[in-house]
Amino acid sequence: MTKRDFVAAAAGALAASALAGGVAWAAIPDSGGVIQGCYNNGGNLKVVPELPCPKGWTSLPWNQEGAKGDPGTDGVSPTVTQLSAGNANCPTGGAALVDASGSTAYVCNGAAGADGQAFAGTFTSPNGEYSITVGDAGITLAHGPSNSILLTGDDLTIRSDDISIQSARSTMVQAGTTANVQAGTTATFDAAGNLSITTSATGLFHAGGPLNLQGSVVNIN
Repeated sequence: MTKRDFVAAAAGALAASALAGGVAWAAIPDSGGVIQGCYNNGGNLKVVPELPCPKGWTSLPWNQEGAKGDPGTDGVSPTVTQLSAGNANCPTGGAALVDASGSTAYVCNGAAGADGQAFAGTFTSPNGEYSITVGDAGITLAHGPSNSILLTGDDLTIRSDDISIQSARSTMVQAGTTANVQAGTTATFDAAGNLSITTSATGLFHAGGPLNLQGSVVNIN
C-alpha cells in the first residue's frame, strides 16, 4: 500500500466514524423522547435531527409519546341490604347502602301516623259562604244563615230555599212512622209517567184552600 492509499483509507475511516457518531447523536426522537421540528411563516413544517433551526424557521418541539397515566381501578357498585322492622338503625325497616369505601347510608320506612286528635269547631271556605261545623251536638253543613243540612243523632234536617231531588231511575222516600211534605206556597208532585202514593194505614191530603187532583184518569179507592 502506498502512502497515498494509506492516507485515503485513514480519512475514509475517520469520515465513517464521524458519520456513525452523528447518526447516533442526532436520532429522531432524541434520547428524551422529543421530536425537534421547525416551521416558517409559510406554514411549512419539517423535522430536524438537531437544533438550531435554519435561519427564518422557528423551533417547535413535541413529544413522541406522552407521559404514562396512573393506572385506573374498576368501579365498585354499592351493595344494598334489606332491613327488617326492629333494626337498630331503621326501627320500621328499610335498606342499608354500603359504598366502595365502606360508608353506610340508611333509607328507612316511614312510621305509621298517629291517630288524629278529637276535633270540635268549624271549617269555613275562603269566601266565607260555606262551613262545616262539628261538635258533640251534631254536624252542620251550611251555606249562609238559612240553608243547612243538620245531622243530630238519628235525625236529619234539611233547610233550603229550594230543594231538588233528581234521579235517572227510581226515587224512594220512606218513613217508618210519618212522612210529612210541607210547602210555604205550592207543593208539586210531577211524574213523566206514573205517580203512585201508597200507604198501608191512613192517608191524608190536606189543603188550606182548594185541593186539585188532575189527570186523564184519577182513581181514588
